[in-house]
Amino acid sequence: MEHADDLGIATAKPKKQKHNYTSELELKSLLIRIKNKREDIGTLDWNSRINKYIIWHTKINNKKYDSPTKRNLLKAKLKEKIVKLSEETRIDGPSYERFGAIILLMIKNILKKPQFSGYTYKDDFYSDAVYKILKYLHNFNHKMISERTGAAVNAFAYISQIIHNSILFIINSKKKDLENLRKQMEAEAHLAFPNQQGNYGVAWEDRSIDKDEHLPTEITETVYLHEMEGTLIEELHKLESHIERCKRMDVYYPKDYRISFDEYNELKDLLKGKVSVMRSKE
Repeated sequence: MEHADDLGIATAKPKKQKHNYTSELELKSLLIRIKNKREDIGTLDWNSRINKYIIWHTKINNKKYDSPTKRNLLKAKLKEKIVKLSEETRIDGPSYERFGAIILLMIKNILKKPQFSGYTYKDDFYSDAVYKILKYLHNFNHKMISERTGAAVNAFAYISQIIHNSILFIINSKKKDLENLRKQMEAEAHLAFPNQQGNYGVAWEDRSIDKDEHLPTEITETVYLHEMEGTLIEELHKLESHIERCKRMDVYYPKDYRISFDEYNELKDLLKGKVSVMRSKE
């Protein structure tokens, strides 16, 4: 079998998400300074100088040099200076606000991933992610060395993982809440017509507008009339109290039941709301 490379076709490599709102060094410095503030150590005097050094480091990193070796040496010395000063500094108000703006942009960027598109829980995503970051940022240790890479731990990856886990937590929580709601409404359905046990079946249909089949935006309760003691209209009247408690209801009547013309005229008024009736296929 011929591959794309064999045919001279260029294969595109997956692109990583890029951003320009922070750098690994800046985020690491901010985390160190926040931890110092929580532990009540360090001084406020160096915040302004550290922030200027970070801007300088970014400009050096983006500028093209005739001698890359010279540039890398300058970057390394500046990075060492920034980290050392950060270890002696507790964060001040403006720097803390800068940290807040960064994590909000990180959350926004991660929510753009295809697996998270279409969900409508943005407020929950943001509030829980911010809460988790502030709760667990003290566990970040900038001196720790990764066993896998042999390099210092990455602050950006650390915060990104907290955000990612938080989003998954909210999604799973919403799924659990939906399942509990389904069970509650099924229980209410049985309480609504206790004398008709065996004659009714309750099912749920998830109607989602999300292309990735995310959580439903509308819940339709489906009632199956397995047996009917009277007319379809009489059965619908028995369900009136339950109909009021749901957003929408589809009612399936037995396959062998026939709706007369007179009954159909009466049904038209009942079916103008959130109830629809259909003949069962079984």
